[in-house]
Amino acid sequence: MQREGLAQEANEQWSAAVKTYQQALDIDGSVVFASDGLKRSEPRAELSKALEGVITERERLVDRSILEKAEQTLKQANTIEEPGAKLSRQIAEVTEILNYARTPVDMAFVSDGETDVTVLRVKRLGSFLQTQLTLRPGKYTAVGIRNGYRDVRINFEATPDQADGPIAVRCTEAI
Repeated sequence: MQREGLAQEANEQWSAAVKTYQQALDIDGSVVFASDGLKRSEPRAELSKALEGVITERERLVDRSILEKAEQTLKQANTIEEPGAKLSRQIAEVTEILNYARTPVDMAFVSDGETDVTVLRVKRLGSFLQTQLTLRPGKYTAVGIRNGYRDVRINFEATPDQADGPIAVRCTEAI
């Protein structure tokens, strides 16, 4: 089991190494190689899982607290003195994702001056004919409300290479 755990560590298979060392400790709780291996492998398994979470769920970085947590995870990953190939790849990919997520995007909005507009989880814009809002890249929903008219929901995506025209939010269907 010791060789298997060390091989898994060398291949950056941290979750598998944790499982191997835990199995050894289940057989005999006083096995030193297993407790030492578990101490090395558990933090690296958690770090690897957190980095993969940033990579696979990058759209969640719109949320400021999730972005900050991702930045802390990257900072922790950069403290590893001898990163292997997998960790180096994860660090590079997360760095690129975070640079993209921090890029401000100027978005233009148009309305009819009578619809009250809110970009959900961001800001109430109120009534206007034309306005600008700086957002981080991601998916958003704008909601328009006007007395006597059906509410509207406009889903849109803010990207740094935005080529679309302004986002139109108008309540036009009378009820």
